[in-house]
Amino acid sequence: MWAFLSRRFRQWVLLVVAVPVVAWVLDRLGAAIEQRGGETSTSRNFRKAGAWVSRQQRGPGSRRRRRALG
Repeated sequence: MWAFLSRRFRQWVLLVVAVPVVAWVLDRLGAAIEQRGGETSTSRNFRKAGAWVSRQQRGPGSRRRRRALG
């Protein structure tokens, strides 16, 4: 079925599904590590990576627009 879809559409579908899932998994990994032994550099890095992925998902102009509105 993937062969019948355009390359651009397949890329869009993967990004729409994969990016939020990756952000969620990284955040959950960080939370699980924190639950077991408190906050560590590893858990902080997982959570930061999850937040970074979420920010990247919004697009390049989101920070600029947020500052202009706020």
